[in-house]
Amino acid sequence: MLAPRDSQYNFQCQALEKYAVHRLRHYQQSGHPIVRSFEPGEDWRWCYVDRSFV
Repeated sequence: MLAPRDSQYNFQCQALEKYAVHRLRHYQQSGHPIVRSFEPGEDWRWCYVDRSFV
């Protein structure tokens, strides 16, 4: 497990934040309220309107 001071951990946190901003901007510009993960082993969707997992 990566520690918070680990450079790879920090890189992963920055990458996740970058993608979160990308998804939020996509919703704001397109009006598509639900995003989902396409990562292997993940099966989640997020609704920006309800601010909850669906």
